[in-house]
Amino acid sequence: MPPEAEQSDPTPPPPSALQSWRGVQEDRAQMLHQHIAGYQRLISADRPDILAAACAPYYKMLEQIYREDMPLADTLDNSDLVARMEGPSVSSRALSLSVIIALLNDMQTQLGSMVRSIAAGIDPSVIWPRDLEFGLSSFARGSLYLGFELPQPPDGTVFLNGDPLIRAARESLQLLGTASRLVDSNAAFAEVQNALPDPLIRDAALASIERLSPTGRRGILSLSLTGRCFGDQSWRRLTPETRMKARTWMESAPASRQQIILHGVVRQVDLDQRRFDLRMDVGSAGTGAQQPGRSKKGRTHGGPSNFSGVPAEGQGAVIRCRYGSLLEREAKTWLDRTVVVEGDAEIYEGRPRLIYASSVKLIAV
Repeated sequence: MPPEAEQSDPTPPPPSALQSWRGVQEDRAQMLHQHIAGYQRLISADRPDILAAACAPYYKMLEQIYREDMPLADTLDNSDLVARMEGPSVSSRALSLSVIIALLNDMQTQLGSMVRSIAAGIDPSVIWPRDLEFGLSSFARGSLYLGFELPQPPDGTVFLNGDPLIRAARESLQLLGTASRLVDSNAAFAEVQNALPDPLIRDAALASIERLSPTGRRGILSLSLTGRCFGDQSWRRLTPETRMKARTWMESAPASRQQIILHGVVRQVDLDQRRFDLRMDVGSAGTGAQQPGRSKKGRTHGGPSNFSGVPAEGQGAVIRCRYGSLLEREAKTWLDRTVVVEGDAEIYEGRPRLIYASSVKLIAV
């Protein structure tokens, strides 16, 4: 019996651990060729009409494999991150060039912002260059697949194995995989905290999920993610609902926080999500820094602290900050300026990592 017509799967299942995506398609094609060869042996050569009718479904599936599935398999095999967009704006046979440009710009902006924040949070010595971008490694239809590879220098050289920038980019994508898996499930916020215990890393990863999740207003209904850096071959599906969930988790505040005053240089500002990254000045620990566990009036917040300001070994570290609507207008003036930040801090491993800023003041240098 000829096989039934195959349905397009928006998130194709992963191959086995020992087989590539392309290997799966090659096995399918080989099986179809064997079926065709079997019909050719069974049906007399003087009955070409019967032979053609028997083989037609197999030839149709082979055409799909070679035209659509093989390019998609190469995308999945050769990309560090794969994004699949679904929706009316990417379903037409001829895609609008403006849609493609907008999607690529969005992906590049969000990935770059995520890596800059997470990389600095993982290793304060790593400063992500603003002109270092992810590369588009492949493109496939059905609806639209975009494959991205880890960044390489814009001057045509390549990073060596173990380069801290590549390591930071790979770890950032792994964290994106963890966060997107949780937001695409029925996980509670407590599970997110356990999986991503560092408040800086958790907030930056969730911010990326919110940004990457489609709003539905531009004709993109979902964006599914997978890739070599995720550590598995499962897909994570982002939708307007996951956008709302990520935002809710970002606004969740733990009960235990400590008051703190620090100063440093604002390195990145997100006016939409009301976030900025503060790189501590070398030598700033203790200069205008207040004991985090104690307010100006002596009240304790979250119990005594075992550090004053930022530990000496933490000088130059990056701290993520969030602010409220009262600071919206002045936030536009903070980028690359030295500021004093006052607020409540989430502490991780003895250090402030995420500050809920109540005051941000520019200081002259």
